Amino acid sequence: MSCLKLLPVFTITVSLIYVSAADAKIEAVKGKRYTLHKVHGPHMVLVTTLRDVNFGLNSKGMTAEEAADELVYQLRLVGIPAYVYHQEEQLSKQGRFKTHQEELAVVAGNFPSRNHRFAQTVLKYIQNKFQPSFLRKQETGAIIAEQLAAKPFRRAFIIVNPLRSAEKEQSKSVDRDLVNLNSDSGDISLLRNKGRFSVKVATFSGNAVVQVSGRENKKALDLFKDTFGKNLDASGRMAWELATALRQASKYGYGRDYDAWVLHKRYKSYVTVGSFDSPDDPAVRLLVEEFRAKIKPNPKTGRRERTPELFSIPKNPTGQTLPHKLWFFDQTPRPIRIPGK
Repeated sequence: MSCLKLLPVFTITVSLIYVSAADAKIEAVKGKRYTLHKVHGPHMVLVTTLRDVNFGLNSKGMTAEEAADELVYQLRLVGIPAYVYHQEEQLSKQGRFKTHQEELAVVAGNFPSRNHRFAQTVLKYIQNKFQPSFLRKQETGAIIAEQLAAKPFRRAFIIVNPLRSAEKEQSKSVDRDLVNLNSDSGDISLLRNKGRFSVKVATFSGNAVVQVSGRENKKALDLFKDTFGKNLDASGRMAWELATALRQASKYGYGRDYDAWVLHKRYKSYVTVGSFDSPDDPAVRLLVEEFRAKIKPNPKTGRRERTPELFSIPKNPTGQTLPHKLWFFDQTPRPIRIPGK
């Protein structure tokens, strides 16, 4: 991949955030894709994440990629260099990026440190004043969580360029924002896990913005409110409840209790199991296989389909009663490094 030149840090001042793109020497071409590269940053603002919700209908709105490009363009118009990043991109053996998840991030800024005066100025602007009008037009197909309607990007925060080496750009200490987000998790917080790795078995998302197949699609709107919009706050609670239940699984009819942990991030919460020094530990592979989705016959169609594993309370409801609570695990669990380890 060819490298881009590092864009200059802002020429803005605290008292003047609106600077023309020309004055700030920041290119702004409508419709152009500005992709994140390793040379950017090292510190940046994570503006938001976006994803498509596809119901197999002809879309009348923008795709997530189109919306991300437009957000980047609007930021660049006011002199803020911004970029699009596929969050689950990884380099293939051929040197090309492969996207494993249809979710994008919009990031902005090139700051030497998280506490740089321009970094804090731009962060506050994005959180409180950045309100691109196109997101409020029904024809775009965007849905913004009700909690964020007035300030759609108030959850923006500063990160290290995710394409850079964590070992080079981040210290061993845990980011203070991460500490604050996990301060209420008590003893089951993953930050208290003494190992270096744990197996992520469940993910609870709470996206701020999604793109759907036409905003007039009631099914899409209802799904967003039930699955994403409410989860901006509820996803953390759901993850905590699952981790707590896994720790006392035998009480609900399962063969054993699990060493479960919870990690809250800005837009997602994870539930993990185990404490390991290496992702190559044989016990990691056993856990991945235990929680991995299995090929099972669909009770309605009879077809064999890949079906996520689940955890219910109780494990085996009696008679016609439904489980009191029910959670689904990730289709493909994987080991993750514990922050700060």
